[in-house]
Amino acid sequence: MKVSRMIAVAGFAAAMAAGSVFAGPTMTSKGVKAQAMNPVKRDPISVRGVKYVNGKIVGTTPWKAYKAGNGQVTDAPAYAFDAFSDDATGLPGGAPLGNRYILLWTAGGPVDYVSPVRLSDMTMASGFNGAQSQFADILFYAGDASNPNQNVDFFYALFTAEDKFTNACEFDGTTYDGIQLGFGPGDGFFFSNIDLTTDPTLFWQLPNDGEGSYVVLLTQDAGGTILAAGQTGLWCTGEDQTPPTARAGTNEEQEGTDESSAPDCGATSKATNIPDGTIDLACECFDFTFNVPEGSVLTSSVGFGAEGGVACYPDCDGNTTLNIDDFICFQTFFAIGDPYADCDGTGTLNIDDFICFQTFYAIGC
Repeated sequence: MKVSRMIAVAGFAAAMAAGSVFAGPTMTSKGVKAQAMNPVKRDPISVRGVKYVNGKIVGTTPWKAYKAGNGQVTDAPAYAFDAFSDDATGLPGGAPLGNRYILLWTAGGPVDYVSPVRLSDMTMASGFNGAQSQFADILFYAGDASNPNQNVDFFYALFTAEDKFTNACEFDGTTYDGIQLGFGPGDGFFFSNIDLTTDPTLFWQLPNDGEGSYVVLLTQDAGGTILAAGQTGLWCTGEDQTPPTARAGTNEEQEGTDESSAPDCGATSKATNIPDGTIDLACECFDFTFNVPEGSVLTSSVGFGAEGGVACYPDCDGNTTLNIDDFICFQTFFAIGDPYADCDGTGTLNIDDFICFQTFYAIGC
């Protein structure tokens, strides 16, 4: 089992440092528009491992040419979390798919697609606790909304987090190392089915307890300068649809989204929608419940796939039963320096990893 190192995310951590809990206002006055056109499939041209520190995206691996492996995760059980849709061909079983969604301030054009940093919660399907995902389906807008058809370079960074972003807008600001994708120049609404199986060093660490968060940053350069016009597409996991669909995992109502600069964050119009690259949970945490056919709770459109998964992190010996043998197994991995024993993801094995393992053991599976 590979374990990614965890790091603090600037902005989130700063927002939480004061110890306040902020209830998110509703977004009913901001509007949501169903896109009439289908998104265009777009593959990245380059990829690297990254971490996010003090507002900057820092590489943990060299840039590499993107080489897809087996393609999109098409087997439904292979999805650990699925809030993704890419086309209008219909859902499994022939149900109509309808439109994809994206936020905008004014109807018509030129429109204002500006929300380049997003924080969403996720509860995964069973059987994927602690897995490393090498598949991600993503849906997003990137370009220059004030000047349509003006191609701009853009990058998409995606991080996962062990901590769950709750309905009280609480997040401790800690993420695992993530992946950054370079797309080259473009303008429009895109989707991509990312497959990293050609490189075992690149993956997204999924939460060990099955509940966590994911963070998306759309930037105009590799270092983290936010994209002038960019935001994730919006979709839903389907549990709030009538009848509920069988897409993997669930999400809650709240989402953090960077829309304007402090101290006047929480934009109320297109003119004030000027993001600063971080999410201030004091006023940039919103309720994403909308009356749409595909499901009432929208979230950033991302799907994580995994080949199997570690069903339960503290089940060290893999026999599906937690007992003293799992502690002995953990001690063995600790003694030989195996990454599995780095429970807290710091890169160093010490007493804190024993405490971390005991915590997961107490939570159970």
